[in-house]
Amino acid sequence: MRRERLAAAALALSTGLLGGCATWAKRGVGVRPPRKLSVAVLPARFAVRIRNLKEVEDVPPKERLSPAQEKKAVHEKVAELSRFVTDSFAGRLKDSYFFTPADSAAVAGAMSALSLSTAARLGAPELKSLGKALKADAFLRVTVLGYGRIQRRWMFLLLGTGMVEGATQGIVVAEAAGSVPAALAVGGEEALQETVEDVGGVFLFDKFFTPVILKAELVSAKSGRVVWRWWALGDRNGKALKKLPKAERSKKSVRLRLVFEAARDKLVKDLEKAALKNELAPARAR
Repeated sequence: MRRERLAAAALALSTGLLGGCATWAKRGVGVRPPRKLSVAVLPARFAVRIRNLKEVEDVPPKERLSPAQEKKAVHEKVAELSRFVTDSFAGRLKDSYFFTPADSAAVAGAMSALSLSTAARLGAPELKSLGKALKADAFLRVTVLGYGRIQRRWMFLLLGTGMVEGATQGIVVAEAAGSVPAALAVGGEEALQETVEDVGGVFLFDKFFTPVILKAELVSAKSGRVVWRWWALGDRNGKALKKLPKAERSKKSVRLRLVFEAARDKLVKDLEKAALKNELAPARAR
């Protein structure tokens, strides 16, 4: 019975997030083809803590850094990855029927002019000011919950749900309720404890998989309210990997990029479906 209640709660939550698409216009984000929505992609925020360079790229065994050097190198790498994620989403939106992205340099310049931190989560007043400066209809806010390294609770969630299959629903519940056990009950398998307690399983996951977990939100520039939100995750991108030379396939940075791109595309496609639903809603009402 508890499992059924959790599943119902997850379904209601996901339906609510997707069903909110019909209210975009009421929140100041109306889909109006042929004019595309102007979307500014905010600097991607890393919620997962990258501790060492080897978590996101291959590091030669002989290349040893002091703790201070490692900390600086990690900081620079995370900043580089944040720019990569931001630019990648903006580039992907250029091909969209519904959206046109603001230039990343223009976004950075406007934020600097308004003294807005690229690391902070901007509130409604700041978003309104930034929206006016960029003449943007909405913002795309991307949070990286996993990139090479993921929080231990997410690792257990993926292992307990057979990696990717069924885990997205679990992530929705886990992040909303702060309860991984509840998420595993919704999206996972019954034989959970043996999996997550198996240290070897966690080791193999770290060694052979390159997990990426992303959350994206479309935020109205007029009201500062979230009009769409969803998650995407991936642990491999075998098809893309097979197209590369063998020497490239083993590189962690390459595998992570490919998995990220697959997760990014999932989010953008879901966002476009939500936009289409909005465009059709007025026609149905008539």
